[in-house]
This record gives sequence, C-alpha cells and structure tokens, in this order.
Amino acid sequence: MFLRLPQNYFARPFAFLLIGEAFVLSAAFYLGAFSQWGLAVEFHDLIRNHFWDAGIYTLTGVGSLFAMGLYHGRYSTRFFDVFIRAILSLGLTFVLLSVLFYVWPSLAVWRRTLFIALPVSLMGVFLLRYLFLRLIDTDLIARRVLVLGTGAHAAEIEELEGSSESCGMKCVGFLDVEGTAPRVSNARIISKSESLPALCYDRQVNEIVIAVQERRGMLPVDDLLDCKLSGVAIYDFMTFMERETGRCDLSGLRPSWFIFAEGFSGGAVQHAVKRGLDVVLSLFLLIVSLPLMGATALAIRIESSGPVFYRQERIGLKGESFTIIKFRSMAVDAESEGVAVWAARNDPRITVVGRVIRKLRIDELPQILNVLQGDMSFVGPRPERPEFVEQLTEAFPYYSERHRVKPGITGWAQLHYVYSDSIQGGLTKLQYDLYYIRHYSLLLDLFIVMQTVRVILWPTGSR
Repeated sequence: MFLRLPQNYFARPFAFLLIGEAFVLSAAFYLGAFSQWGLAVEFHDLIRNHFWDAGIYTLTGVGSLFAMGLYHGRYSTRFFDVFIRAILSLGLTFVLLSVLFYVWPSLAVWRRTLFIALPVSLMGVFLLRYLFLRLIDTDLIARRVLVLGTGAHAAEIEELEGSSESCGMKCVGFLDVEGTAPRVSNARIISKSESLPALCYDRQVNEIVIAVQERRGMLPVDDLLDCKLSGVAIYDFMTFMERETGRCDLSGLRPSWFIFAEGFSGGAVQHAVKRGLDVVLSLFLLIVSLPLMGATALAIRIESSGPVFYRQERIGLKGESFTIIKFRSMAVDAESEGVAVWAARNDPRITVVGRVIRKLRIDELPQILNVLQGDMSFVGPRPERPEFVEQLTEAFPYYSERHRVKPGITGWAQLHYVYSDSIQGGLTKLQYDLYYIRHYSLLLDLFIVMQTVRVILWPTGSR
C-alpha cells in the first residue's frame, strides 16, 4: 500500500504529544493574528478568515519538529536535546515559511504575525515537552507490558526497557512459564499464583509479550484468548522487538519469517510512482544545488590536486554493480595499496574540505546523477562496495535480501545508526535495512526524507 506505515510508527505517547503541539502552534498563530488586528474584527471572523493560514503554519511547525526527530523516543527523552532541537525546528519553520512568502507573495502579511507566533510557539513547546518528560514513565502514559518468559528473550526485553530505545514502556514483571534458569532479575519474576486474566486486571496490563524459547505446551492458551478478547494486545517476541527498536532481530530470524511476515510488498505501480518521484525530485535538487555543488568543486580543487569527483564500484539492485559518484573527500592515494578499507572515526585520509562536506552530507549530492540514471533511489539501503558485500554475505545470513530494492542516498539505517566501519556494524545496518524493506511504502519514504534534515543538522553518524 502506498500509505502504509509500520505498526505503531508513532509510539502512543508521541501521538498524543503531536496532537498537543499542533494545538499549541495553532493557538500561537491565532494569538499573533489577534495582536495584529486586535478588536478590528470579530473573534469568530478572525478564526474563519485565517483558518488555512493557521493550518499551513501548524503543519510546517509540526513537520519541522518531526524532521528534527522530536517524535522519536531516542531523541526526545533528555530536555537539553529537546531544547536545542526545538529551537532548530522553529528556525527551520521560519526558513520554510520565508521561502513560501517568496513563492507566494500574498502571504507576506504573515510576517508581523510570525514575530509573535514563533516565540509563543517555542515557549508552548518547551512547557508541553517539560510536562511530557515528567509524565512519560508514569502510569498515566506508560504502556504496561507483561512478559511471558524469563529466558534469553525476556532478558533482551529487560535490557531494552533500560535503554534509550524504549519510550513509555514499563515492564510490570516476567511470568515464569518455562521452568528454566531465569535470565532476568529475580525480584521481577512473577509466579503463576493466579490466572493470567486476573493478573492483567490487577496490574493494569496493556500488552503481553510472548518471549518463551519454546512455545509447545508452555503457553496458557485459554487465558491468552481471554486476555485478547478483553482488549489486551498480545505480541510475539520478534514483532514486539521490531516495533520497539525499528529493526529486525536476526538472532531469531528464520526463512519462514520472510514467507509469513506481513509487508515486503511493492508492485509495479508503486515502483513506477517511486521512480517518477525520484526523477522529478532529482531534477529539482540538481537545479537548486548547482551553486553549492560548484562552490564545493572549487574548494576541493583549491585544497589539493586531483579529481573533484570520486567514482567507485558499488552493489545495487539484484546484486548488480554500478559506479557511484561522490565529491572526493579523501586524499588521492587513500587506498594506494589497492585494498578496500572501512572509513574510520577521525580517518586521517580525509581532507579538511572533505571533513566539512561529509559532516553536512554535501559529498553525497552528485549521487543525484545516479538517481537520474536509475541505479539508485532517494531512499533505500546504502550501497556497499563489492569487497565488503562479499565479507558481509559470508558473515550474515540474509544479507543479500537488502539488494531486493534499489540502494538510496538516504535510508532508514542512516536515521538510526552511525556510520558503519566494521563487519559488526554491517550486521546492525542489515537489521535496519530489513525493517525498511519489510515496511516499505511511499509514505515511509517521505518520513525518511523529512528526518534526513535531522541527520544533516545533527550529524552524529558521518565519517
């Protein structure tokens, strides 16, 4: 489906937060409009006359907050990070609306309104986020989860609960149904002293996760059915972890998963639409970025002799090779020995200009030509070199599955994981890539492109 999103793409607390912040932004705009026109118009006329204006302002503001990752648990649980990201978000809102004023001059009347609406919006977002962070782990918002099992899978959930990837999840305990040596904290183990429905009622459980290693004969099927019919959501371990972390756990992956798991859909129409959008967006960005690309080429040529562009063989759709084009960011003799080397943190082979354009992802701009040629898409798994693909395919099963879609300039893995500089890093990227391939849709692509702004303005994963 074109508009399909991964299950629970927004964690429930952040869905409520988005609605609250949309209300704050809309109210701030109307406050700015009221301060401008005052009692010159009736209040209901003010609401009606500026309904679409307020809608555009609110949509732009929420979109900017989303682009900076402020509806993702990993980036929204520390107030200092929220503070900086919120300022950047509303700055981005101002830039986008300024461009809109230029393209659509009749909206320039907003300018005076924005001088009040933006500061008020910022204060409102700060207040709402402060209250949200105080409530996120309380019973008022948190999702209360009961885990069936005490083994290795249960231990992974316990570890997840204490990590930055978990947001609004609270484990009420681990029900011992396996009878094996526990791998979780003994203090959190619940004995089978009462029925499962009664336990869920007493502890106000919202979700049950089946995390046993072997299900046969161990699960209270009738009780689980009662819980399901009573409104308690039930997930298996793989589905739960995939939803919470945004990646596919390879430790328990089997070939049957690819057969029976939902997703992995596309179809000729969807691929044709995506190709059309790639071409249109490529032509637009090529025109808009020409001055920046020209300045970058000049800076590279001034700093050092050698080619401005760097061409390298990569593996793309169906395992076929193609030549990728990037701005050269390393010394000309970076691989003088002819051996492929992973890029490392603070790599000495990177030039001064190269370090800047890598941080800002400017070195990726020439790949627009690869998109126009049809070798790449804007969104997809990053293409790897043949040497690394061979190593990764030998090390990890299912690695070749990432070649079932076109590689991209940006992707799901780039939003969630730092630059891969090792075989183990390739495993983590593969988990994110499989998640993207399973849940692929045009709407998910749009969300990834929007959040790429965060990767550029908050460059934690560049090398």
